[in-house]
Amino acid sequence: MSSNLLSIIKELLKSLNTKSVDLSKVDISLNTNIVVSCLITHSLYAYGTSTMEDVTIAAKYKIVNGGSTRFMIHDEKGRHYNVNNSFWYWKWDSVEDWSKMNKGDSVKVKYYGIRSPLLGLFPNIYNYTNK
Repeated sequence: MSSNLLSIIKELLKSLNTKSVDLSKVDISLNTNIVVSCLITHSLYAYGTSTMEDVTIAAKYKIVNGGSTRFMIHDEKGRHYNVNNSFWYWKWDSVEDWSKMNKGDSVKVKYYGIRSPLLGLFPNIYNYTNK
């Protein structure tokens, strides 16, 4: 799951945890349904928006925010991508992939997601190969 989605869920759960509501009395099945619904929604998002494309890397950079680091690339068409681990694609070594990518490389990437400036979302690269 992308770190941005996790932070959104975390903030949502914080907002639900107020002193005026005793969450210990909330039915556990409601919490389970919320978590399962979020997982199903994110899996549909990850698999439903999956795309493969050839890109040329114009730059790579990091975004550090709130103690987490996002490893990013920028292509020659002006699009930004997050090089991210993915539970859905069982990908856990994205930092190593990002470190091997260089400016000017032409690569074939597999990614999922959309760019949403309002939500701070970027497409997430989960696989790449040099051309």
